[in-house]
Amino acid sequence: MRAFLLVLVWCCTVPSLAWAQDDDDSDPFNDLLEDDEDDSFGIDPGELKPKEETTFAEPEVDEDDPSDPVGPDGEQPDLLDDDPDPTGPLGADSAETYRATLAAVSKLDPDDEMQTWDAYLAQYPNTSFRGQIEKRMEQLEDEMYDLNRMHTKTDPDEGVDADKAELKFSQGLLIENINPRRRLQLTFEWGLPDYANLGADYEHPISRKVSIHGGLRRRFTGGSVEGGVRWALVKSARTQTLVTFIGDVRLNTAPAFVGFRPQIAVGKRFGKLDLQGQAGVEVAPRAALDLRVIGGANMTFRASNAVAMFAETSLYMKTISGDAGPFRFNQFTFGMKFFPSTKAADPQKTEVNLGASIPYSSAYWQYHYGSLMGQANFYLK
Repeated sequence: MRAFLLVLVWCCTVPSLAWAQDDDDSDPFNDLLEDDEDDSFGIDPGELKPKEETTFAEPEVDEDDPSDPVGPDGEQPDLLDDDPDPTGPLGADSAETYRATLAAVSKLDPDDEMQTWDAYLAQYPNTSFRGQIEKRMEQLEDEMYDLNRMHTKTDPDEGVDADKAELKFSQGLLIENINPRRRLQLTFEWGLPDYANLGADYEHPISRKVSIHGGLRRRFTGGSVEGGVRWALVKSARTQTLVTFIGDVRLNTAPAFVGFRPQIAVGKRFGKLDLQGQAGVEVAPRAALDLRVIGGANMTFRASNAVAMFAETSLYMKTISGDAGPFRFNQFTFGMKFFPSTKAADPQKTEVNLGASIPYSSAYWQYHYGSLMGQANFYLK
């Protein structure tokens, strides 16, 4: 009996355990639990990639490009302040240096300003102001090579043909003016031992190429009242050339006699250099024919719009004289010229000459052993 009961219990228990096992395999709730354990939702975990972080690329900085406003540290430099990094790259400047140079060149002519900026770029090749400097240099090149601007822009006849425009040319101290213009000239000369000369002359143009003048001065033979004509056979602002006939007449006061002074003069400008020469005679029909050779030459170098340097020679030699014999008194003169009015909108109105003269060849006459000279030319409209 006991054996029978054990067999019955075994038969009932084994199928139940098998059934429970099958139920666990097919139970949808078990499937759900298993799905919870795997959160890939049917996707192979090997196919998943880690999420990439979104980053923004920083702007590239070319440290060799001085025009790049962004510095190597990503900061924009303050151009109105000093260089924040005094130990910056070799050949770099500071805003203070640039401002000082900018102020210095503001009073220079285009040629000198161009040379200054060339030297600046050579000294500071990595300047952060290269763009501004190169733009200014381009403007200076236009000013330097614009012939119409150089010779007609500041004149009343602006825009006319260069052959009809006014020509500005240097004035000598002891030689005659060769450029017909409306001009007032005042002269002072003092020499040792006892020579002094005060002079004034006014020149009035009849046309662009012809003018008349009159004035007072002292010459070697005494006080002189003078007048005459200037006739520019050639006067070209395009070629910067003058060929002028000078026909002067003077009245010597003590002793009294009349002298005729015809001369021919040539002038030419080569960039900043003015060259001129003149030659002629002074004829005085006195008791005997009095013939003297006169003339001279002048070289003026225009260092800037405001300053020039000059060297000059003047000739005065007697060739025919009854019983007085020959004589000569030739001088060398040197000095500086100043042009107070240099603004582009204001024509050149004043030319001031300061210099000294030394006799280098003299015989019979000894007027002075050297003199100091001053001359002012006022060019009127």
